[in-house]
Amino acid sequence: MDSPVAGQVLGRLPNRWDIEREADRAEEGMRALSGEGAAWHREHGRGYLTGCENALVWLSGNGDDSI
Repeated sequence: MDSPVAGQVLGRLPNRWDIEREADRAEEGMRALSGEGAAWHREHGRGYLTGCENALVWLSGNGDDSI
């Protein structure tokens, strides 16, 4: 299965670090400040990237516990 933002194929289930890295990529795509981020923004769109980031942060357990 390909990762939802970068399309990376791991060949295994993602671990916490893979999930966090992909969440970072989603944020980078939402901001579109780098070349890769801009490409992900064009490919997926802001709404998709926002949903990916939210889901990935939740899966990694790094969400804001103060809410």
